[in-house]
Amino acid sequence: MPAQPSVRSSFTETFVIHVALKAALQARRFRVNPVVQAAAERLLRQLENDRSIHGRRLRMIQLLNRGASLVELGRKLGCSRRTVFRELNHLEAAGLRVTLEGVRYRIVEGTLPELKH
Repeated sequence: MPAQPSVRSSFTETFVIHVALKAALQARRFRVNPVVQAAAERLLRQLENDRSIHGRRLRMIQLLNRGASLVELGRKLGCSRRTVFRELNHLEAAGLRVTLEGVRYRIVEGTLPELKH
């Protein structure tokens, strides 16, 4: 019996796929097959879209890298205070360490690779 793929992946799994896909596209690994190239570019856009859960968490990581208050996170992500806390909990469950310095939340260095956009 073939293994069934997971319907919901964890943020960590999706993050690794995102980083690998982005690196492969930047290294032009798919240029020999335009259909695969287009599919990879489409998937990367979907992963980075702020409307997706993964995209929202990527955006949150970018904001946390610079340091952001709860109000700023909610405003820039277009979500409620409760959703910000929920997303912080998901990121912490994925192994991301977040600290509170004054009123700004920050990622502890070395938790995830630097995101470049």
